[in-house]
Amino acid sequence: MRLLQWLAPGEIKASRKLNLEPPTSLAIASNQVTISQSWHKLVATAGAQNRRLEIINGGETGDVLILQRDPSSTEIALVVDGAGNILSAGNFGMDSNRDSITLLFDGANWIELSRSNS
Repeated sequence: MRLLQWLAPGEIKASRKLNLEPPTSLAIASNQVTISQSWHKLVATAGAQNRRLEIINGGETGDVLILQRDPSSTEIALVVDGAGNILSAGNFGMDSNRDSITLLFDGANWIELSRSNS
């Protein structure tokens, strides 16, 4: 059985579930991170440049990215709208390990698709 079926240009039907690699931790440094997969947990530590996420490096047009707060964080991870290449519905303070934000890369900016403030 095929897992994916191409219906027409730009249309794909998934016949089974979508499964991502387990998340890896990324420490915010100098207001940025460099991603290597679709799901990461943000590590925020003391100091404004280590807890404010303004720039996400990496990614290709059409990539979807899920970010959560890592349990090892000692600070609130703040995803900052418009200061770098993140366009969201305002700043998002991730103060719980259950908080998450999902973004789509348009080739230049990461655009918010949804967020969960748990």
